[in-house]
Amino acid sequence: MLKSTSPTPADSSFGAIRRAVPWSDHLLEDRRGGRVSVRSYGHAGLSGPCLIWTHGGSWIRGSVEQWHSSFSTLAQLLEGTLISVRYSLAPQFTHPTQTSELLTAVNVIRELNAPEVPVVVGGDSAGGTIAASASLCRPDLIDAAVLAYPPLDPECSKPSYQQSGRFPHRADLVAAWEAYRGTERAPQIPISPILLPDLSASPPVSLIVGESDPVRDDVRRYSSNLKEAGVTVRLAELGNVHHGDFLQSTPILRSPVLDWVAAETNHYFSKGTQDDSLNT
Repeated sequence: MLKSTSPTPADSSFGAIRRAVPWSDHLLEDRRGGRVSVRSYGHAGLSGPCLIWTHGGSWIRGSVEQWHSSFSTLAQLLEGTLISVRYSLAPQFTHPTQTSELLTAVNVIRELNAPEVPVVVGGDSAGGTIAASASLCRPDLIDAAVLAYPPLDPECSKPSYQQSGRFPHRADLVAAWEAYRGTERAPQIPISPILLPDLSASPPVSLIVGESDPVRDDVRRYSSNLKEAGVTVRLAELGNVHHGDFLQSTPILRSPVLDWVAAETNHYFSKGTQDDSLNT
């Protein structure tokens, strides 16, 4: 089921952005009864190649509206449609709610498009964690995952958390993990892919992280685990990238994270996901 609703701009900048990039809000419902609200960017609505994105915010904050400016800028760079998922926030809603809502969006997009149409999931920070889990739950529906600096270790145990001193701080992220996972456990939907013993079913994954980002050891570990499992991985570790940079973009001055997300996504849109020679 698909229901479109009128957008409700939160600030005066929305008008100019909307003229540049058409966008609309939709309420999606899949055949299993899952429901989720999304915002689509681009002229194709919910048709054609899609990047389905979950925003950051440590699972406890953030919104489609707060990320709207960056989404609008990213949409201008994509050779397909950008869909942002308005997922439920912790601690009121805990894992696996967020992953299930992303998968509802994936299900509906698959129902609306031909099987050969590429569907890529992605996210920044905590949204990247959600997208990574979703890609392992339904690799039959998801062609690739594009992940910007996702935290992946619920214990935040690696040295990079102690050495950096940069955002996000370890104590805050540990508390966010606790709020996100709550008291119930859902082994069929992993809270983090690095906890899984076998990643061989994963679709191709692209990862970006800053050289001084506290989550860099998580990202390196995930990249290594994926390679060991025979999964195609594209890892970018850059000195000019910092945690949260996805939001540091305007149509005039773009973050390198947005350029990277667009390039990786367009790669999967145009070339598919079967080129094993790209494993780096």
